[in-house]
Amino acid sequence: MVIPSPTEAQWNEERAGIDREILGTTIMSLKSQVSPGLSGFCYEHLQAILFSEHSKADRLAKSAFDELHSLSNDIVQGRLPWYFYQIWNGSSLTGLNKKDAADLEINEIIDCRPICKGEAIKKVITKALYKPYMNKIKAGCEPSQFSLGKNGGGSQLIMAITLLLEANPDWVIIALDILNAFNEIQQHSILEELWKTSSFDHYGTTTSVI
Repeated sequence: MVIPSPTEAQWNEERAGIDREILGTTIMSLKSQVSPGLSGFCYEHLQAILFSEHSKADRLAKSAFDELHSLSNDIVQGRLPWYFYQIWNGSSLTGLNKKDAADLEINEIIDCRPICKGEAIKKVITKALYKPYMNKIKAGCEPSQFSLGKNGGGSQLIMAITLLLEANPDWVIIALDILNAFNEIQQHSILEELWKTSSFDHYGTTTSVI
C-alpha cells in the first residue's frame, strides 16, 4: 500500500493549534480507570497536573500543565522529529479469547481478538485539537456514521434499526460486513480525501487539522 506524500502546499499550510483552556477542560472530562497505552500513562496522571489557583503545590509542579500544552502544540504542528511520530502512533495490544476454553469443540483452535489500547496523551491531545471543529466534522459525516463525536453511537444505531423495523414490519435488514471492512478498505484513499477536506475556518483563520 502506497501512502500519498503531502504536497509542498500541504506541508506549508497553517496547522491548527490547541487552545489551553480546551486542553484543560478535556483532561478534566476524562473517564477514570481506562487502560493505559505503551507509556503506561493513565488519564489520572494527566489530571494530577491540573492545580487550582489556591493549591500549595510548588511552582515547578504548577508549570507541568503549561509544559504539556506547549508539547501538545509542538506535536500537532509537526515540529518534532519523524521518529517521534512513529512511536506516537503505536498502541498496546491485548489478546482476548472470543470463546471460553470450556466451550471449544474438539480440535477447535482458540480465536483471539486483539484489543487496541491507545496512548492516553495522544487521545487527550487529539480530543482537544478536534473539539472546536466537531460540529463541522459531524455535519460532513452525518447521518452515515454513528461513531465520530457520538456518545453511545452503537446503542443509537441499534435503536434506530429497531425502530425502523417496528415502523416497517415487512422490511428486512441484512448485515453486509462479511469481512473485516476496516482492514479491506484502501486507507490511502481516505487520507487523500482528508487532505481535501481538512481545512476549517475557525476564529476567522483557515487552518488544517491534518
